[in-house]
Amino acid sequence: MKKRELKRQAVHILYGLFIAGMIISMSRLSCLVSLSFLFLAGFFLSNVLRSGRTVFLISSFISACEREYHLLVRPGLGPLQFTLGSFVCLLLFGRDIAFISVLALTFGDSFSTLIGVYFGRHVLPWSGKKTFEGMFACFFASFFVGFFFLPFPLALFVAFMTSLLESFSTRFDDNIIIPFGVGVVLWLFW
Repeated sequence: MKKRELKRQAVHILYGLFIAGMIISMSRLSCLVSLSFLFLAGFFLSNVLRSGRTVFLISSFISACEREYHLLVRPGLGPLQFTLGSFVCLLLFGRDIAFISVLALTFGDSFSTLIGVYFGRHVLPWSGKKTFEGMFACFFASFFVGFFFLPFPLALFVAFMTSLLESFSTRFDDNIIIPFGVGVVLWLFW
């Protein structure tokens, strides 16, 4: 389980950096079109894998990195939701806000999971499985991202919001609610 989670988070970080790179280097329209294409291609591929067919290299990659229950329900669900969350954030808030929101998701979520899985001991009362250690890791990772792009108080607020949203993300996927929530905070206060 821990080895699979390490692979998942490495893929999460690489995919997040790829999306953030697209957002900052492409025009808004080009990036929205590219994210739409990624989502549709991913959805199609997910349906192919879900039907039991194998796709050269991709099937083994997904089965090595995906959570067990996602393999049955929707292979590649995480990247699909990451792409959708990034698309919505870019559509609603623009490039600069989407860029920071995607980076907060990329690093906050990954470090939260890694620290929570490997070192988490104190379960959050409102979560049931997430830990205070993971929540603090999310806070510091997203603060580190915000520190480079935002005024100090806003970086703190974004880190707080990211860690809070991530800690409540058992019902709603954090790949969608974190970029949206951070986007709202930045849109209101930046």
